[in-house]
Amino acid sequence: NEAMGAWWVRKAADLGDAEAQGRLGQLYRDGIGVAKNKELAVSWLQKAAAQDFPLSQNDLGDLHTMDHSFAEAAKWYRKAAEGGMEEAQLKLAEMSLRGWGVPENPQEGVRLCLDAASRGNAEAQMQLALYYLEGTRVARDPVRALFWLRKSAEGGHASAQCLLGVNYKEGWLLPPNKDLARQWLEKAAQQGYTKAQVALGVGMMMGQGLQRDNSRAVEWLQKAAQDGNDDEAQLHLGMCYCSGVGVPKDLEKATKWFRQAALQGNDEGAHVLGLSYLNGEGVPEDEPRAVQWFTRAGARGYAPANRKL
Repeated sequence: NEAMGAWWVRKAADLGDAEAQGRLGQLYRDGIGVAKNKELAVSWLQKAAAQDFPLSQNDLGDLHTMDHSFAEAAKWYRKAAEGGMEEAQLKLAEMSLRGWGVPENPQEGVRLCLDAASRGNAEAQMQLALYYLEGTRVARDPVRALFWLRKSAEGGHASAQCLLGVNYKEGWLLPPNKDLARQWLEKAAQQGYTKAQVALGVGMMMGQGLQRDNSRAVEWLQKAAQDGNDDEAQLHLGMCYCSGVGVPKDLEKATKWFRQAALQGNDEGAHVLGLSYLNGEGVPEDEPRAVQWFTRAGARGYAPANRKL
């Protein structure tokens, strides 16, 4: 019972327990077991923060960030970081890089990020990899980017695992290696990381950078299409059903997935759905509805759809 749980948290908070005060602030912030109340949330978080409870200091930073009170947010993130909270340290690093609430100082931002990364923080390692890869906040350095990317991936960071797998798949920073590409993409995909599931599905279906495996391709596309609601996966899953690749040919199911992709703004999905209505494939032939879908895709500049109008 959430209300009863909140009552017991309040009892402990009234006795001065910092963790309970911080938790009560979160309950008021989120409206769990109590009516949502931002003022009470801030009040209880401040009580916990005054006792040097880093989680509440970080939560206060988040609330002030949402209000665009960046100077106040930076103050609380700094306190939380000094208390050992690496999440707050990374937020403070980003604020230093952007000049939000503190003077813009890329060197300080990178230093804070590097400090957390050196202590094994996988998120910090991923951020450093991106900084060195993009070259927008520090000098571009592919060797350092790859070093930190691998560290982050080995630490279990799904986005890093996906990016490392894509590098092996596409041969960007590393020599192409289908086995290592699949290994790293599957590590990320097994964590539910949708981009990795799509990369596996499309790569296995096309045989691009990965060994062709149509049945496994469909499995990964199905996960991304259903669990991740990813429009690219929905489009390619529709293509599989349309052509009978990895699954029995089923034009009705193909049309269902094309529609799902189109409804999410996928222009190719809208175009193919229009073709389905135009040709009566998987749906009754309906030229006016076909024109509607061609128009929808064409309005966003999708040339194949405009050629059908």
